Amino acid sequence: MHRTVAIVIFATACTGNLEPPASGASLCDSDADCVGGQICGEFGRCVEPGTDTSALQFTGTVSLTPALVRADQALELRFSLNRPTIFDPVVTLQGVGETLTLSLAEFNESTNEYRYSYTASGSEAEAEFRGQVRIADVFDTEIEALSESTVLFDFTAPLAVSDTAVERLSPSSAIPL
Repeated sequence: MHRTVAIVIFATACTGNLEPPASGASLCDSDADCVGGQICGEFGRCVEPGTDTSALQFTGTVSLTPALVRADQALELRFSLNRPTIFDPVVTLQGVGETLTLSLAEFNESTNEYRYSYTASGSEAEAEFRGQVRIADVFDTEIEALSESTVLFDFTAPLAVSDTAVERLSPSSAIPL
């Protein structure tokens, strides 16, 4: 008995785009490594002439206000950068076991100032939170900053423990006045 075995060979061709990306993501050591009129930027990436490739930095502090937030109350986190970014910053509030994401409320292009906001719903943890800003930039740099101050989320209403009048005491002798 004869068995015939057929061998089928599949050939595929792979082609790649060997052109450098137009976004300026090509690596370089000098301007000669770049094409299309691009130049070698500060971080070893080909960029368009005139592109600000200085290191991204916060200018000033990251401020978080107010210090106490109740339900349905808004808070703001503000900061400035030394130059524009390609990607929007990721701004969060970090608390014990909870992370809240803030929304961009305003961006001033002339000063590179950002204002993010968050309105407390009352379902968040009653805890202290610190603001965190993270920014990834096109040149593979990432910077991060924390707010200098914190905000306390407090949704518990004051509780009256007695309906009687409170008697004032003298601070030094604890004798009723």
